[in-house]
Amino acid sequence: MTVTRVTPKPNNAAEGLDPRVSPPPMQYCRRCCYPIVAAVPIKLDAEGICTGCRTHEEQAAIDWAEREKWFRELTSQYRSKDGKNYDCVIPVSGGKDSFYQVHIARQYGLNPLLVTYNENNTTPVGLRNLQRMREAFGCDHIHFTPSVPVLKKLNRVGFRKMGDSDMHAHMGIETYPIQVAAKYGISLII
Repeated sequence: MTVTRVTPKPNNAAEGLDPRVSPPPMQYCRRCCYPIVAAVPIKLDAEGICTGCRTHEEQAAIDWAEREKWFRELTSQYRSKDGKNYDCVIPVSGGKDSFYQVHIARQYGLNPLLVTYNENNTTPVGLRNLQRMREAFGCDHIHFTPSVPVLKKLNRVGFRKMGDSDMHAHMGIETYPIQVAAKYGISLII
């Protein structure tokens, strides 16, 4: 009996390394020290500065008065003429970004319809924030949660087709507010 030793081929042919065994060295932004491998993917430029820092720099060059003018012009096109309908849909999750968007919309006199797709991962704090948002800003809120049997099917299909059992959440968050806007004849989504 002859025994032949097989040497596994590296997964990354360009570097000749298997990333599961020899991961690439961690890199950080030279300015903010944010790691490039994180939940939000970023890149470093030739100077070692991340895309987040570069975007922050660009904000200083933006003419915010002009942007506000554009925002007023845009929203005036979609504002309900008689004030009896919603002016816009705002998809909300209960986080700080949602609160800020609704706050700004209300400052500009908009009557938003808040829409949430509950991906079945909402925390008690998130639910409390959604309730507080609705009450604080006096907005109507549509909150959709699929049933458990439907969630199980969606999780299974997402895992089989996309390798992500939470794929329904990504799709629901993106599409459900659009469905609501179409159903209610609301042309602006913020």
